[in-house]
Amino acid sequence: MMPPSQTLETKEQVEVRLLQGRALSEQERTIARCFYAPAFFLLSCFWLLIVTVLLYLNGFSIVHVSDSVLIAVVTTTTANIIGTLLVVAKYLFPNEK
Repeated sequence: MMPPSQTLETKEQVEVRLLQGRALSEQERTIARCFYAPAFFLLSCFWLLIVTVLLYLNGFSIVHVSDSVLIAVVTTTTANIIGTLLVVAKYLFPNEK
């Protein structure tokens, strides 16, 4: 027999605890959105700026980089930017049905 202080939770109490957990999770996600969204946006902008500068320096013959290297840099940069932004967007803004 259980002591009187350890009673079973009612269905309503379980639902309240579940809703409180979801509210806390949403609050943490909101804090993460406020921090990570601008951080990844700035990272993406910086990354694109570096590639743009490299392309301009190569175009004005200040830096000499082969065409295959430039193609590789532009392609991998584009893939990394798109992939990173998709992963971050799916995490920060989930599709809850």
